[in-house]
Amino acid sequence: MPSELDGRSLGRAAGRMSQSLKEGPHARSVENLAAPPEVDNDISRQRSGRRYSKATQGEESFRVEDGTKQPLADRQALSDNILLENPEAETRWYFKYFLGEHHENHIAYLHNPDEEDGHELVVLSILFETNKASGVESKQIRAILWRKTGSEHLVLPVKGKMPDAKRVLLEFGVGIPEKKMEEIKDANVQNDLLILEEQEGAINFKFGVLYARANQRTDDEMFSNEHGSPAFEEFLELLGTQVRLKGWNGFRGGLDVKNGSTGEKSVHTVEFGKEIMFHVSTYLPYSKDNSQQLERKRHLGNDICNIIFQEDSDTPFFPEMIKSKFNHIFALVSRDKKTGHYSLKVYTKRSVPEYGPPLPNPCIFPDKSEFRHFLIVKLMNAEKAALSSPTSSFAGKKLRTLDALLNQINLKYSRDGQKQSGKSSSSSKKTPVESFRTIGQEIKVGKIAAGVAPTSTYSESGKAAVTMSEPWAPVCITTEFTQQILCGDSWDNNLVVSTPEGVTLITVAPHMPGQLATRKLFDASVRCLQLRVDEVSCTLFLCTLKFEEDDRKRGSVYAVPFEALRLLERPMSKKELKPYLVPNAKECHLFAINYEGDLSKTSTRLLVAIGKKVRRYSYVLRNPGNVPGMGSGGVFTALGELPMNEPVDVMSITGQPARELICLGFKSGDFVTHSVETGSMNNAHSANMKVEPVIFTETSPGDEELMVAYNQQCLFRLVDGTQSRPFELKWTSRPQAIVYKTAYILAFTNDAIEVATQVNGNLVKSVQLPQLTFISSKNDVFFSSRSYDNRSFSIFKMSADSLSGRAQTQDLSVLPVHITGTHYARKLSTSEFNTAISMHRRINSSPSKLSNSNLKKAVEAADE
Repeated sequence: MPSELDGRSLGRAAGRMSQSLKEGPHARSVENLAAPPEVDNDISRQRSGRRYSKATQGEESFRVEDGTKQPLADRQALSDNILLENPEAETRWYFKYFLGEHHENHIAYLHNPDEEDGHELVVLSILFETNKASGVESKQIRAILWRKTGSEHLVLPVKGKMPDAKRVLLEFGVGIPEKKMEEIKDANVQNDLLILEEQEGAINFKFGVLYARANQRTDDEMFSNEHGSPAFEEFLELLGTQVRLKGWNGFRGGLDVKNGSTGEKSVHTVEFGKEIMFHVSTYLPYSKDNSQQLERKRHLGNDICNIIFQEDSDTPFFPEMIKSKFNHIFALVSRDKKTGHYSLKVYTKRSVPEYGPPLPNPCIFPDKSEFRHFLIVKLMNAEKAALSSPTSSFAGKKLRTLDALLNQINLKYSRDGQKQSGKSSSSSKKTPVESFRTIGQEIKVGKIAAGVAPTSTYSESGKAAVTMSEPWAPVCITTEFTQQILCGDSWDNNLVVSTPEGVTLITVAPHMPGQLATRKLFDASVRCLQLRVDEVSCTLFLCTLKFEEDDRKRGSVYAVPFEALRLLERPMSKKELKPYLVPNAKECHLFAINYEGDLSKTSTRLLVAIGKKVRRYSYVLRNPGNVPGMGSGGVFTALGELPMNEPVDVMSITGQPARELICLGFKSGDFVTHSVETGSMNNAHSANMKVEPVIFTETSPGDEELMVAYNQQCLFRLVDGTQSRPFELKWTSRPQAIVYKTAYILAFTNDAIEVATQVNGNLVKSVQLPQLTFISSKNDVFFSSRSYDNRSFSIFKMSADSLSGRAQTQDLSVLPVHITGTHYARKLSTSEFNTAISMHRRINSSPSKLSNSNLKKAVEAADE
């Protein structure tokens, strides 16, 4: 509904706000920020997956991170895991995808009881895309929902008729629009939406650097140091480039570049395309008559993050001694006088969510370049975490800023807003398609030419926005697999996959092109819905397709001993599978077995879902010790049946036999657990709407925490339904599978892998891959994708050790790669992986055409 505020006043206020934010959200004075009571987010319990509590405390304390709680660091793994969270290259969708392309923008009102008038103003941006990357032209919708709490992103595959704006809005799951949505047809709204996107995160950064001599503990003592030591000056040289402030035309971070009132020089750098200005205490004006050095405190006191350079690491540091409500993070840096190695501790207010990268153990950096990169990324992530915290003093300011900008868009472009402001409506004035594109392209090229493109990855350190080898960079097993993979699982170090032509064993080993070692286990009469390999019971479990009914595929479950597969002289047919049929397991649409890594188990527990029933089995092993010559396989014993009110969509078995827990998820939105020991049924989560369940299982073997995923949502609960982490993930597309591998959560959609951190759910990477199929994550992570020539499929493996940051064993991920073109099954560097992705895009996409004038500007900007 239209706001009751005076239209002209609100428009002027929003205009002044957007003007004041041009240097980013931190170029503002702390005096105007109200500081609500801080909230203690018990971080230790967040990470362990325990109950998340909100405890308010009068004076907020700090948590300290020194690396001692981490396992001993592998230096290569450390380097690979220095990652910027929520990088603008991944999150700035409007600049990256929409700006300069013809798209729709709509104003709508949602019912929201939390609002004073019960209504929430939102703007919906919709881009229709054609994707040819899978060899077959497909259509999808990319959408941004602009809300005062922040933007939400969504990708929707389209089959048949394109949905209207209302249908797209409903897919976000935030409610039903209260009246007819109004389309904004004025192309100038692109600039307003770009400003709105810029205010959601830090555009550039400013960090304080405070010099502390030996035995200095109070802020007055530290700020009173007129000059720094040679070691401090060397540290500043490591951070960035010394610049003269007078006439400086880059990001100034609030420093005076005209009259010299803030000193003559400072330190500046660029990382991940973001300018960073350091407020150096000894470079700011010094006053002999002012013991508090208020001019210095005015700048460092308004910085969210401060570096404290200690001349003597034995001097105790207490962050509470630095009196500023605005300072939230202190990075304590010291240097060993004998070795020259830097060490680091980080103090963070408890209201700030946890962020990465985690400090290594020991937290000592022999490599200066690595230390600089780590420190700057840590501080950038820290500031982003502080600004995004719903309980920090910044939350209210951000909320008011986005709300004012949304209302400004409503006033300028909606009919109701035009009536309030007394101006003629421009929303009905449709801009021609080419003019719409040209206006957007001019805005985009202007940002690029000015060096402020949010998708830039330039760094003065020479490091790109991605490291030489990201932890998810995979091993390429082959690019020449001819059949599309339907499902599969790992078998020791190899891979068993089901295709339309049967089931095949793939040997994962180095090989020459065209010489991938494969062995057919089952012929084309065996088409699998599911396939699981259990190395402990030496059994291959599979559910074969028999028929489809009500869009639900059904089949029979078989348990085939490894011994029977090893003795095969030719592929087994479906008729030959009959001896291995699980009793009373026909018309199954889903099965699950207990965790394969439990090497102590003497039996496998099996669940079989048939319609509205779940049957339980114990598979007692004939040879639990896997003694050679003693055979394999086992005998099934029926343990009972669980009746349900609807068919199960996802299920898993967790815990040890004595504490066995069955997790069941349904389309109704209910996710329940059944305790085998007590027979009790608990509701872990209810979505209160119909959903598409993705996964419901424990986060780690034996953990009490459960991961619940449906639609684009992913959240964490205890068995009793209590929230176990203070965040929830929302993927941009509906995943086909979600993988929880320390220290990341990976969502596999139909055409992308989205990578988020486990510690706070922040996105770190989105990898676009055509016709993506998840295969297995039992140990390492296997997946396949259409090869760039569209004639075959590529199979990849992500190393679990690389993802976890552990030192990697001597396996395929570290094989030499110098024999280019003849040596497959090797780890791809990040650049190779990104090059392969780019080839998909170049070959299969149709980029929009720039006008001649904009093309010339873009070329000139690139040359500069």
